[in-house]
Amino acid sequence: MRCTRRASGVTDSPVSFSATAIAEVAPASELNPSPPARPLTAAISRISPPLQAGFTHILLVLMTVALAVWRSPDRNALRPALSGPSQYLIGPLSIWDGGWYAEIARNGYGERQMSTAFWPLYPFLTGVASRMTGWSVAVTGVLLSNLAFVVALLVLYRLVSQSYGTPIATRTVWLVALCPVAFFFSALYSESLFFLLSLVAIHLARNQRWTLAALALFLATLTRSTGVLIIVPMLAALIDQMGWSLRRIGKPGVQLAAALAGPLLFAAHLNRLWGDPLLMVHIESQWHRTFSLPWTTLWTGFRRTELIYITGRHACIAGARQREWPPCRDALGLNIDSLSDDLAVVSTLVAIALLFFAARKLIAGDLLYALAVFMTPLLSTTADSPLLSIPRYLLVAYPLFIALAMLLQRRWLYLATLGAGACGLCWLLSIFARAYFVA
Repeated sequence: MRCTRRASGVTDSPVSFSATAIAEVAPASELNPSPPARPLTAAISRISPPLQAGFTHILLVLMTVALAVWRSPDRNALRPALSGPSQYLIGPLSIWDGGWYAEIARNGYGERQMSTAFWPLYPFLTGVASRMTGWSVAVTGVLLSNLAFVVALLVLYRLVSQSYGTPIATRTVWLVALCPVAFFFSALYSESLFFLLSLVAIHLARNQRWTLAALALFLATLTRSTGVLIIVPMLAALIDQMGWSLRRIGKPGVQLAAALAGPLLFAAHLNRLWGDPLLMVHIESQWHRTFSLPWTTLWTGFRRTELIYITGRHACIAGARQREWPPCRDALGLNIDSLSDDLAVVSTLVAIALLFFAARKLIAGDLLYALAVFMTPLLSTTADSPLLSIPRYLLVAYPLFIALAMLLQRRWLYLATLGAGACGLCWLLSIFARAYFVA
């Protein structure tokens, strides 16, 4: 490099030249090196966000259920009779619907008709894994759920990144992993497998891999009755890519139509066993569910909650005057047995608010899928709890989490939401692990 001259024409001294040259060619990071990162921090930073979120979720779940079992020996009779570590880590995740999936995995659908309300792919895979490994169906089912959930987060990250960018994808996977009812993804439930298959089907469709996308859709329709809803974002992707030309959408369209044969196979199996191909629909009456219009379900659910608080406020006010909390708690139904009703109402209100926001922000396929997932459970209701299990049904509605990720642009608000979600996750899971009904 040649020496530069000042305006006066005097050549810079060697010392001046050296300092100037270094400043020109050396990056600022080399002149002022930052302190080396700690080994643990550096190792964590190399792990992708979905894996970080997934492992954090699993760690919170395992710690919470182990502590819950240790603190509630009086509830052991309500949990599966397991021994060793499985008693603390597997048993509390295998209750309620998990018991039905375990029964189907062991005995199929020939024992009790009420089991036909649960669709076959998840218990089938659980049973196959149990016979191959020699482990109990509870162990293989919980392991399958957690593995499927971690893979689902990886697919979700790629799917959201493709349409909305990496920052929103990162926030989305963390919001899903630390959602207060996300522990169902780790339980002996079909949520995680269905979540994975639905995301895979949509991701493949948006990348024009229609044969594999149709296969994923077919498997999803064998996992849950709502699997047919996945056709909505897939058709949106097909039309976006091919337009409305019947010639261009012919082959993918035929593949998608064939993929919807999953429920027909299940119906044929039930017809062979019980002589009723629609038994999975008819059995809903034994689960005390009846058909209802969505707006009727919403009105009944909100009105019921409103009446509880209106009629209970008098006893609550009287108790407050006497400085006694139990009368107020009992009058408002603020107890562990009524928790699911309040949780369902809050989840429904949050979902409605997010849908209004999503209408302006999400791509058409995601918005339509969110609407379909939200509306479908409202088509059936129970007299005692009109919005029963809504929080769990909405877990797989990933577009709602994308909308929430868009709202939480401010870092402090995003971190506060994650912290609140993690606390809610541990709290609700501790209740669930003690064999109380949650969602």
